[in-house]
Amino acid sequence: MKEVKVKEGLILQHNGELNTKIDFIKSGLLRSYSIDQKGKEHIFMFVPENWTIADSISPDSPSELFIEALEDSTVFVLDKKLENSAETEPLINRINVLQKRSSCL
Repeated sequence: MKEVKVKEGLILQHNGELNTKIDFIKSGLLRSYSIDQKGKEHIFMFVPENWTIADSISPDSPSELFIEALEDSTVFVLDKKLENSAETEPLINRINVLQKRSSCL
């Protein structure tokens, strides 16, 4: 796990990138969102301090979400492949269901 400082407006993850990380927000505010075929943004969630943000997709699959810093932030970056375990699998599955459901709107 490493600590990273990010500036407001920085996109930490782009749709289509291989997603191998989980971000824990030490300070600041991030959001995750998708962009539909018409170019309209659909916000999935806002993530304040002491929360975690990640795309629910397998680390070996292209990500579906953008993740952006809405203000100067400090995040701890974890490798998703290392953090995916029997303890985290139910949470990841639940997030995946919610992410799929929100993308159908």
